[in-house]
Amino acid sequence: MRLLLPPLKAVMEDKMSKYDLGLNQFDFRSISGTKFFVLGIGGGNDVIGAYAVARLLKKGRPDSEVLYGSCLSSKKDYIGFVQIFEGLYIRDSENKELNENHSLKSVQTLKEFDGDLCVPYVIIADDKREAGRITKETINYFKDYTIITIDNGGDSLTGGKDGKRGFDYRNLLCLKEMAIPFYHIILGLGCDGESDIKAIQTMLFCQKQSVLGEFSMNAVADIFSPMLNSIRHPEREHTDTTVIIVEVRDFIGKNQTDEQLYLVPRHERETKVPYVWINKAVVFDGEKLVL
Repeated sequence: MRLLLPPLKAVMEDKMSKYDLGLNQFDFRSISGTKFFVLGIGGGNDVIGAYAVARLLKKGRPDSEVLYGSCLSSKKDYIGFVQIFEGLYIRDSENKELNENHSLKSVQTLKEFDGDLCVPYVIIADDKREAGRITKETINYFKDYTIITIDNGGDSLTGGKDGKRGFDYRNLLCLKEMAIPFYHIILGLGCDGESDIKAIQTMLFCQKQSVLGEFSMNAVADIFSPMLNSIRHPEREHTDTTVIIVEVRDFIGKNQTDEQLYLVPRHERETKVPYVWINKAVVFDGEKLVL
């Protein structure tokens, strides 16, 4: 008797979750160069994401030079940092005093985990500055580096709760308008709770020409996990994006979650996104972003 098998395509589609993004697996080896600058584009915990990606790059290319940092709004003081020029600072390794601002303190706290990475930078985005929101001088400082911007969640491209007024979105737009080559990575798709399923799907459709692929968040979560007690915000103990990413990764490891939705406990919203999305990162070609 001849055994009739279903078409291969039908078998593959049957195994796919309805929340499968259908993207190619991204290989970091496709990013050329030996010098990299990884920048958390939206303040807050984006710098923790930048640190994790910098660690992964350094691990895969031990002979490369990998810098990282955070893009923040203007602060009242920069205790613990040294100014390089207007709009660009570097952590002061000799100053042990912690800044009162949580975002700056987070950058300082990373010294506990730096390993063989260089001390982090802080770029200040300020629309009131005559030289521009992010100065050309600042970007030229990193002109010999492959720039990779990091956003935990995705509001940098969906607009999130603030739309086109959002801090992350405007920073990305500023870089794109400078016409410089860069990569943009969303870590933990949807973990910021600012965009629902429809908004994220719409964003990915609009960005189809810029999407380069996806990769699992497992290695990033492994880096986040031992850091949580040091980096979590005192007023957002269980809602930091880093905490959510680790919790979701751990839950997925023990449960079948292909179509389960996670209620993101942030911004007093009841945003639900698939567990499997939060355990993914999506990579974009910055020059091709639609903003």
